[in-house]
Amino acid sequence: MKRFMIVLSCVLFLVQIASSANQIKQVDQPRDLPSFLGYVQDEFIVVLSPDMGRLELSQAANAVVHIGNAEFDAISDKFAVSRIKRQFQGAGANAKTAELAKYHKIKFESGNLDDAMAAYRNHPGVEKVEPIGIHAMYATPNDGYFSYQTYHNQANDHDIDSPEAWDLETGSTSRIIALLDSGTRYYHPDLGGANASVSNPGASRGNIWINDAELNGSAGVDDDGNGYVDDWIGYDFIDGVSNCWSGEDCNNKDNDPRDFNGHGTHTAGIMGMLTNDGYGMAGVAGGWSNGSQPVTGNGVKIMTLRMGYSYN
Repeated sequence: MKRFMIVLSCVLFLVQIASSANQIKQVDQPRDLPSFLGYVQDEFIVVLSPDMGRLELSQAANAVVHIGNAEFDAISDKFAVSRIKRQFQGAGANAKTAELAKYHKIKFESGNLDDAMAAYRNHPGVEKVEPIGIHAMYATPNDGYFSYQTYHNQANDHDIDSPEAWDLETGSTSRIIALLDSGTRYYHPDLGGANASVSNPGASRGNIWINDAELNGSAGVDDDGNGYVDDWIGYDFIDGVSNCWSGEDCNNKDNDPRDFNGHGTHTAGIMGMLTNDGYGMAGVAGGWSNGSQPVTGNGVKIMTLRMGYSYN
C-alpha cells in the first residue's frame, strides 16, 4: 500500500477592507485588469471646489452650456460642451452628501478627451478631473478546460467567484508563494510558460519564481550566499530516503525540486497556473495573459520547495 507523506504549506490570502459611511475613499485603480475596456471618449467627471457654489446652467447662443464663470465658460466654448450635470442627483441636501455634490459630468462635442480634461484640470475652481472607465461585467479566461474548474464559477454559485474577483485583481508578480509540497513540475507550460518543457526545464519562467542571482551566477557557487548552491528555481530538501517510489529522487538534496508525485504540481496550478493563455486551466492568482501562451507570466510567483515524497 502506497501512502503519500508530505509537508504542505498553508497559503493565506488576507484582504483588509476599510470603509466609512460618511467618507469617500480615493483609490488608484489599475488599468491592466481584464475587465477594463477603455474610457468614454466624449464625457468625463470634474470635481468642483466649494468656492464655485451651486451651478446656474444656461445655454449660450452657440449652444454651449455655460455656468456663469468666464474662465470656465471659455473652456466649455473651446470644446463645445453640450451638457453639464450633477453625477449624483439630489446630493448636497445635507452634510453627508456635500462631497458628492461637487461631482459633475461634462459631455463635449469638439476636441479630444485628454486635451479637454487637461484644460479643466488647470481651472482654479476644479479640484480634480477623472475619466469614465468602461468595464465588462466580469472576466472570463480562454483557458481550454476552464469550464471544468467548477470551483471558479458555476450556475448554482457554489464557487469562489473567481471571474468577479478577477475584475479587481488577477494576481501580482510582487507576491511570492513558497510551496512546501512534493515539489513542482515547474517545466509544465501552464506553470513555466511557453518555452518550458520536460526536455528543456531550464527555459521555465511563466509564474515560477526564479532566483536571478543564481540563474545568472556561476555554476557550483552559492552566488546569493543563502547556503544553497545553484538554487535558481527552488530546492529539493529530500535526503537519504530509501523507500520512495521507483525512479523518484530521494537520495540527495539538490537544486532540482521537480515533482514525482503530482500533488505539489496540482497545488501550484490551483494557485498560479497561467490564466487566459488559451491553454490548460486557469489559476486563482495566475495573472492575465493576452490570450496566448506567454514566456513570462504576470501572476503570483510560485517558489518550488520539495519537502515531501511518495512512500512505498
